Amino acid sequence: MTRKEPVIKQEPDTDMSDKPTHTNIPREIHLDFLLFANQQILLDRPCNLEYGKIGFDELTPKEHIPPMEINLDGMTAEHFKTMVSKHLNIHCRYLPVWLIVEEAEEIRAIEWTYRVRDSVDRDSSFTNERKFSGYGHKGFPEFLAAAQGSSRMARLQVNLRMARPLPEPEPMVNTSDMEEDELTTSPPDQASLKRTGNHLPPPDENDLSMPKFLTFCKIPRRNRKIWKLLDCHEFHHWSAFQGVTKLD
Repeated sequence: MTRKEPVIKQEPDTDMSDKPTHTNIPREIHLDFLLFANQQILLDRPCNLEYGKIGFDELTPKEHIPPMEINLDGMTAEHFKTMVSKHLNIHCRYLPVWLIVEEAEEIRAIEWTYRVRDSVDRDSSFTNERKFSGYGHKGFPEFLAAAQGSSRMARLQVNLRMARPLPEPEPMVNTSDMEEDELTTSPPDQASLKRTGNHLPPPDENDLSMPKFLTFCKIPRRNRKIWKLLDCHEFHHWSAFQGVTKLD
């Protein structure tokens, strides 16, 4: 009688690090950026510009920006960029990153660079990097395909680069656009200047419109970006700014 050898069942290899990642698994996206904004809307630093002047500063986050976890399944370029903007905005306190990215994207002023760095095989330390870049939605479809076809150990990196904007030419002041009370107000006499120390008097909360408040703060009130930022935060009265200069 022939004795049969026991059959040893081979367990499947559970190491999936060198296989493509399933699209439903969230991936980590490492972010880096270089963005510029008008000093007037940067609340994390003093503004030394004269009234009506425009100057651009580089955004400098005060804390480390962690990778963004995101599910790439069915992702579009527009939705991806929105999530990137929101993630940066959370970790860049007092910096309106979402507004800067949104307006820069409208004029295609941001170059997006996508990188997928993955190992060649399990037994090799060599890595292969695929790079895609462009303005608008260019480069994103290729990045998405490469990211979904990469292994779990792949590093996904997205860089945002914005050239420093040139100052816009100052518009000519049209007296027809000025408020009627500004045109009819007579200059103060010498006695009143002496009493106030040659400075503007403090704002009267009972008679102060938002345009007057911006003028008092030496903020260009005809800057559409300023009004867009105010509307987003629902700031419709100057008293909403009380205490905002006291950073945590």
